[in-house]
Amino acid sequence: GEYDEFNISEKFQFFYLHQLIYSSLLYSDKSDVIVSDNKLPERNLNLTAIADYREKANFNNPLPESLNAKKNDAYFGSLENLEDVFDEKNHLYSITLPTGLGKTISSLAVAMKMKTLLKKQNAKIIITIPFTSIIDQNYGVFKDIFDNPDSSILLKHHHLASPKYKMDEDDDIKEKYSAQQSKFLIESWQSEVVVTTFVQLLEVLFTNDKGKLLKFPNLMNSIIILDEIQQIPFELWNLIRNVFNTLGEVFNCYFILMSATQPLIYNPETEIKEIVPNYKEYFSIFNRTR
Repeated sequence: GEYDEFNISEKFQFFYLHQLIYSSLLYSDKSDVIVSDNKLPERNLNLTAIADYREKANFNNPLPESLNAKKNDAYFGSLENLEDVFDEKNHLYSITLPTGLGKTISSLAVAMKMKTLLKKQNAKIIITIPFTSIIDQNYGVFKDIFDNPDSSILLKHHHLASPKYKMDEDDDIKEKYSAQQSKFLIESWQSEVVVTTFVQLLEVLFTNDKGKLLKFPNLMNSIIILDEIQQIPFELWNLIRNVFNTLGEVFNCYFILMSATQPLIYNPETEIKEIVPNYKEYFSIFNRTR
């Protein structure tokens, strides 16, 4: 066919350039019609929120040799090591830690520090999780960290989540946005930190559906965390690999693949950089397998 002259990487690039142009037109048109008089919300992320939260929760003074001390080692070690391993030209990173070592807070802290290192104010943080039950649990932690923020700072989006775009701590006040405007703001991910499912992310990447494509322009320049990445089926590994490479190289997205059992979607060290220093040592703390 006429496209045989292009290699696989070029085909992915052309496809996603088309998706960006098409989705940007859709997004601009919808935004103009739906939000028009009501300006899009301003977003202002407090980059010291996690440090303040940890201080308040007294996480910084654990008993020596306790599990909390190990969590602190992983947390501070990852943040310090990020400065050494981070390179703006490298778009793929991993966080490998056993369950119970504080990946939820550590990964958000790493993404926020990455945003600072990139010096990109508009870089969204998109946290994707395979199960809605874990989303609700992690979202509760993030709400505490950002001190019950409005939806412009923290947004939860999955098929069971409330369709309200909240602009005040009090849910009972008169809504700033109508139901239609709320739906648009949620479905186009108008927030600094979006907590969502693998399904929502993958549907944006593999769709021609106009409603789902509204998110695509807001994926550009974002930092995307995939928690429990081992849940991605093996049949999708090669596809995911090509798509993430394209989104990284062409659209400046950064990916953090997080798991206790990292799948070999990318070759460790040569293609993807581990953020947790000496991560294997943390697995010896738990006696979960024999």
